[in-house]
Amino acid sequence: MPGQIRIDRSTALRDCELKPAAVSWPRAIDAYLDSLVAVAEAVNERTNRRELLAAIVLAVKPDGTRLARILREYRGATVADITSDAEAEGDFAVFERHRPGPRHRP
Repeated sequence: MPGQIRIDRSTALRDCELKPAAVSWPRAIDAYLDSLVAVAEAVNERTNRRELLAAIVLAVKPDGTRLARILREYRGATVADITSDAEAEGDFAVFERHRPGPRHRP
C-alpha cells in the first residue's frame, strides 16, 4: 500500500513494523552471518540473523569515507577471509545449504 508510514520517534527500533528485505548475497557471507549469531549466543546474547544484521546496519555511521573503505575491503576480500580451517576441505570452504526461513536452534 503506497503512502507514508508515521512512526513515533521514541519507538524502539525493535518494536517497529517489519519490512521484509530480499537480499541476494554470496553464500559465504550468509554462512558468516550464521557464525556471527553463534558467536553472540556463545556470550549468552540470544539473538537471530534479522536482529544481528539490523544492529550491524545501525552501527555503521553515514560517513562516506568510511563506507567507501568498507566497500573496498569487501570487494577485495576472499572466502578465506571469513572461514576457518574447520570449514575447509583442502582449498575449498564447505557450507551447509539451508532452506529459506528461520534457522532452527539446536
